Amino acid sequence: MIFKNKKITYISTSVFVLIICQSIFSLVDSYFISFIDDKALSAVNTVSSLNIVFYALGNVIGIGCLSIMSRCFEDDDKDKYFGTGLFLSLILSISIFILLKSLSGNIFDVIISNNSEELRKIVNDYFEGSLYHYVMIIPTTTIIYSLRSRFKTKFVMFNQILWLLINIILTYFFVIDDYFNIKLGIFGAGLSTSISSLGMFLSIWIYVKYYVGFTLRIKLDVIPKIINIGFPSALESIIVYIYTIVLIHSATSIGVNSVSALSIGLILIQAAFMPITSLSLAIVPFLGHELRKENILRFKMIYRKVNVYTLLFSMFTSLILYINLNYIVSIYTKSDVIVYETRIVTNYLIVNLVFSSVIHVNNALFQSCGETRKSLYSIMTRFITFIIPSFLYKEITLNNLMALSTFAFFIQMLVSQIFVNKLIRRF
Repeated sequence: MIFKNKKITYISTSVFVLIICQSIFSLVDSYFISFIDDKALSAVNTVSSLNIVFYALGNVIGIGCLSIMSRCFEDDDKDKYFGTGLFLSLILSISIFILLKSLSGNIFDVIISNNSEELRKIVNDYFEGSLYHYVMIIPTTTIIYSLRSRFKTKFVMFNQILWLLINIILTYFFVIDDYFNIKLGIFGAGLSTSISSLGMFLSIWIYVKYYVGFTLRIKLDVIPKIINIGFPSALESIIVYIYTIVLIHSATSIGVNSVSALSIGLILIQAAFMPITSLSLAIVPFLGHELRKENILRFKMIYRKVNVYTLLFSMFTSLILYINLNYIVSIYTKSDVIVYETRIVTNYLIVNLVFSSVIHVNNALFQSCGETRKSLYSIMTRFITFIIPSFLYKEITLNNLMALSTFAFFIQMLVSQIFVNKLIRRF
């Protein structure tokens, strides 16, 4: 069995914890700011829309480094790609920081459609406080992915937990604490996140420098190679984000109950999908190492067994959700209409979950081989088969909307599997 390899189980567990911590990290500010007022909460949601952009930029460099470093024989080569990737991420972060500072006060004017000066001020206050957090996402992501290529995830996991706890404590004292009466308001919430992100980056950097042994060897000629592998993955994450926005927008035209049902369904599926995401991310360096050693049989065995395990897990999870759905949904709402519509939504989403398990493991294989364009091409089929038709439908029922979504996932899985089969036959 593949899970006799303790490293795969260990790294997938570490990645799983990281995903949970990142999710909680993004919710901390929303929770404490909800004690201020609704406008402050709207400001957090507005500024948090930057997350997708910065994580996508981090993936451009991080996934490029992970894919290449997993297939490097010599430590000197790994250092070259790590040093160049980190250098590139720092230059990109500094450039974005200067740009955002110069646009401060104007960057969210497009999103804030009304002319509320009060809301604009609240948004800008939170943005000023959290600016360093967003800037740190890119270099931190680069280091985390690079460490994963060497199977170094334990420190990253505990470091993330530590700074998450620090963030919670700081946000409490900066926003709602009455004892010390600091109360920096919404700016304080953003500031606590920035302090935690800076601390997380510096502690990881110290670990890398003094314990892992990476050195900063910068070779500008390898930058195109890193970007060519990472950029398609970044575009892929943006398309997923657009897909979600279009899905919610289409549900809005159906009715408020449909939006609530879709929101509940997405929360349930995202929670169920976390272990699959963790395992698919964890096997990338293993596949890369086997490919580097030209151990093709082992390479194929890892891919196929993980594919089977994730597929079985997704089917089992889908069955549990299907059987217990009414009880689970009752935790979120007592409305019979929303419960009924959530049943409709989730019946399709659990099928999407099964298709996605195959897609994600295939994407891991593409990353390990440096063939990330194939995962981009496959997700473009979802764009064509769902996003474009959903705009063409003037009136669409909830059933038809979700059926269209499931059809799009099926086509993506089919195209992805065709690419994988062709790629494996080349070895």
